[in-house]
Amino acid sequence: MWTIARGIAVSVGAVAAVSVSLVQLRKECQDTTFVECLGDTVGWMSGENRARPGAQALLPPAKTPPPPITSPPPPPVTSSTGKTALPAAPARGFTVINAGNEPVFHIFASRCEDRNWGTDRLGTNEVIPPGQRRVLNVHDGSGPCCYDMRVRFKSGTKRDLMGVDVCRLTHWTVNNH
Repeated sequence: MWTIARGIAVSVGAVAAVSVSLVQLRKECQDTTFVECLGDTVGWMSGENRARPGAQALLPPAKTPPPPITSPPPPPVTSSTGKTALPAAPARGFTVINAGNEPVFHIFASRCEDRNWGTDRLGTNEVIPPGQRRVLNVHDGSGPCCYDMRVRFKSGTKRDLMGVDVCRLTHWTVNNH
């Protein structure tokens, strides 16, 4: 009997250790309680939508890819200093619309593979009042278009949008209710 109880205790301990490890790896859990994050993680692992309620992303309809280019590419553009200019990066600008009843105090956006949220994209002196919008450009000089985003309202309410293609995103409507 003691052996069975010990085996169950070891199994429960192993499941708890794996759960804690999964929770610690998810950046959207950095400022939530363990229980909240564990619930979100279980939902995330079961295939539920990764965006939290109240977060809505509007993507333009997918376009068919253009035919392959058969002519050689144009020569690189040269700046007035004589250095070759880099090709333009994909657009990463979109509009954040505050459909809530309190101001958005913080916006965080980081590449999907990053473990941390990084700096507040609104800065220290800017908010998005209720009913207002702001264009946000998340260009960081890298090639990837996959980003995770978080807004935080005045009350502390958070809304996440995970794994979004910011090269195609046009609007993100958020609310705190």
